[in-house]
Order: sequence, then structure tokens, then C-alpha cells
Amino acid sequence: MAQPSISKSSCAKYAVAASYVALVGQFWQVYVPAKRIYLMWGWERHAAVVLSVASLAVVYFLLGFFLTALLGKLRLWKWGVRHLFAAALLVILVRTTVGLLMAWEVLPVGVERFLNRGTIKLGYYFALPAIVVLGAPRHSLVFVGRLYRRVLFPLALVLLVLPVLFPRNWVQNRLTPRAIEKQFGGQKIDSLANVYMVLFDGWPYTHLFKDGEVSEELPNLREFVKSATVYHDAYSPAPRSHVSISRFLFQDDADYQAQDFYTVWHRVVETRETGLGTSIFSAADGRWAKIVVGNALEYDRILGDEVDAAVMFNQVFFRGIVKEAVSILWSQLQWFRYAGINVRPNAYDPKRFWESEVWIDKNEEIHRVAESVIKNIDRPTFAMFHYCLPHYPFLYERDGRLPSVPDDPDRIGDMALFMGNLRYADTVLGELVATLKEAGKYDNSYIMFFADHTWRWDPAIRNYRIMNADDIAEAEANPRHFWKRVPVVIKHPGQTARADVLETFFTARLLPDIEASLEPADVHE
Repeated sequence: MAQPSISKSSCAKYAVAASYVALVGQFWQVYVPAKRIYLMWGWERHAAVVLSVASLAVVYFLLGFFLTALLGKLRLWKWGVRHLFAAALLVILVRTTVGLLMAWEVLPVGVERFLNRGTIKLGYYFALPAIVVLGAPRHSLVFVGRLYRRVLFPLALVLLVLPVLFPRNWVQNRLTPRAIEKQFGGQKIDSLANVYMVLFDGWPYTHLFKDGEVSEELPNLREFVKSATVYHDAYSPAPRSHVSISRFLFQDDADYQAQDFYTVWHRVVETRETGLGTSIFSAADGRWAKIVVGNALEYDRILGDEVDAAVMFNQVFFRGIVKEAVSILWSQLQWFRYAGINVRPNAYDPKRFWESEVWIDKNEEIHRVAESVIKNIDRPTFAMFHYCLPHYPFLYERDGRLPSVPDDPDRIGDMALFMGNLRYADTVLGELVATLKEAGKYDNSYIMFFADHTWRWDPAIRNYRIMNADDIAEAEANPRHFWKRVPVVIKHPGQTARADVLETFFTARLLPDIEASLEPADVHE
């Protein structure tokens, strides 16, 4: 009886290497510092990756070993079935290579579009490996065998262990009330004003103000503006958070302001440079406790020594080791799409936000730390709090989390769902103001509520679609672009009456107003 020409050990090596290659496109970000920080990387996610690879390896091993054993018994192994296995391993390698090239955005747009066509994919996924195997059967068998056993198998083992060496990314930097009180307690200086800047993500002027007056839907903002200055024609520096916020922070750095959108994006998101420039916090000396709390941007990295403490609470959800591993494994069933069958759940299903609760937890953490900064620091404080509100996903109502997930939470341009988030942002605003008053810091503080951009999915200004290069170019060319129109409401130290500014105002030119409030200020009437 003919025996299969593959041993259990070889089959196991093939299985591990093939499973790793097949799945690496689903988690390649863990090896890139610029991406890993956004993954809330930790031992749980590492375990999910290992579990997914191990699970698929078991499937591959069982299929490979028992199928070859069966074919051996049927005396079919010598009829070129080895070539079929070699072709299958090449299919996995080709598919992952092309997928990674697209994920890394190294291919020209035209080439990506061509390769993404269904018929073209079938061609290079299957035709190319078949040509290689049939064109050079002996050499292809040797090449594939050695590649998987001697290169990809040990490489997979090393790369699966490598993330363990990233401990600094395992735990998010957390500011606890005790840490805040320990680091910044004492040194009270009553003659100096506090500066509190509260940034709401995607907070639109047009939905806050009607004919110059605050909407009745937002009672806390309506009360706050009675003793604040309202800028009715204000604009942020960019239509996307990373660029808009970093331009705001480094508004006094001429070199930074001269850089275009993509240069700033590259420095903040991709190359992850440290200490990007001279920030607005340099306007305050060592007497002030300078703190930034928020999401999306790695504030501790981009601001460096410009602040005393900074923390980013992440927005990526993690649903548990098993569920995360299953999500990774779903990618292997995408082949059914070519038969018109969609078996994989929507990877961007908003219900995943709901299941994980991370999005909600993140805003709660930001709010908890913001209130602690206000209550527990005696020193003059120069702080910015960046909430991911009323930004999508829409999971809130006025008093907090919705009692149940909406039937269709993916309606990113749904006015009713958006208003729930907007009302909750107003609740957060009211709680911050109440905390400032309870701490005795409301009267002698510079308090600003503003936004990084408007609600980009507002059905009144556009239909839902992903922002493209033309949109960004249009917004960059127009300082008063509708995506950049934001509410700006500022209560100066000692201000007791409302003031309205109708002239065009840019948040990236706000520093002189902040500087004027840092030293003992006159009462603003």
C-alpha cells in the first residue's frame, strides 16, 4: 500500500505556517507601533491572535494529514496530489501578500482597483499558483516545501512571540484621582486663573444655535452662555480630528502651521513623532499644572515635555479572547462571496461597540479624570479635555447610555440618533460646570467649550460617504469650509454677562486670548 509522502511533523509545520500566513492580514497592525497603540494592545489581544492561528492550524493539520492518508490508501498520492497541496499553499501566500500590499498602501490606486476586481482576484489567486506548479512541478514542490518548513514556520513562531516584547503598549497610561492629587496637590496660588478647554468631537454650531440662541434641547449650554462669549462664525483648522487638534495645539509654531494636511497627518498618525513643536501650553510657566486628557491622539507623545501629564483613552473595542479570535477566523470564509453568499458578519457592525462597551467606557473615563483634575488640583491648572462626543457611534441619550441598542445603529446620518449623543454632550457640559462651581473655580477660570470639526455626516450638508482626497483639498483651500464651522463658547475669568462675536474667528488664533487670561485678569462685563 502506498504511504502518504508527508509526515505528521511536516504536516504540523505546514499547518502552523499556513495558518499564520492566512491570518496575518487580520492582525498585521500589532507589529507596527503607529497601529499597535490604537489596538489597546495587551496580553488578551495577543492571546486572541495566538488562539486564532492555533485553531486554524488544527483545521489545516486535520485536513492535510487525513486527506493525504486517505489519498495514500487510495493510491492517488502519486497522481499529482502533492502538486495540488503545493498550489494551495501558494494560493494562501499570494492572497496574503497582495492583501498586505494593499493594507500598507504601497500600490498605486489604479493597480489596487484592478487587483480588487473579482475575476482578476480569481485569476491571480488560482491561475498564478497553478502556472507555477504545472510549469515547474519538481522545483515548485521543493521551493514551497522549503519555504514553509524552513522559513515561514520558524518566522511564524518568532512573530507570534514577538509582541510579548512590547510591554509598554500593554497598559494605557491612566490618570487616577489618587495620582492626580499626589502629583499636583498643594501649591495653591489664588491670584492666577485656571484654563479649562473642553473639546467635543464633531460638535456642530448649526445644531446648537438657532438664530443665534441655544436650542432648548440643550439647557446646560443655554445656561452657560448667559455669562460667556459666543463666537457665531468660528472655524477649526481642519475637517479631521488628528490634524485639526494638532494644529490647534501648535498654533503658535509657524513651521508646524505651514505644513499641509498630509504632512501633519503623517507626523501625527503614521511616523508618530514626539514633541511636534511649541504648543499653546508653553504660554504657561511652571506654576501651572498642564494636563491633557482625551482620545484619538497620543497626547503624551506629541506634546512631550510641554505638559506635565497627558493620557489618551483608546477607542478600539475588545470583546474578549474567544470572540476576538472568532472574528479573526471569519476572514477565511470570505471565499463564499464569490458564490453570492455573505457568511461573515459586518466587521464594522456598530453593535460591536455596544457589546464591548469600550466606547462608552472611554467617555466615562475621560469624564471621570476631567472632574478629578478640576476637584483635586490646588495649583493653577491649564488643561484640555477631549471627549468623543457627540461623535458616532450613537449610543447615548440625555442621561447616559441608551437602555438598548438601536435597531439600526449604523445610520451615521440619522438626526434622531445624533441628537441623543448631542443631548448627552450637553449633560457632560453641565456636570463639568457644576464641578467647577463646587470646587470654587468657576468664577476665576477661563472655560472654553469648542470642537475639532462639525458633524460631517449631517444630512443637511451631505450624504454619507467616506471623506476622500478631493474633500480634504476642498476643505484645506477654504478656511471657512462648512465642515470646519464649529461652536466656540468662552467664559473669561470674572465674566458675568453674555457677549456675542459675529466676526469670523479661527480657533487656531486663540492663543492671545488665552495668554491674556493666564495672569490676574480684570472682570469681563
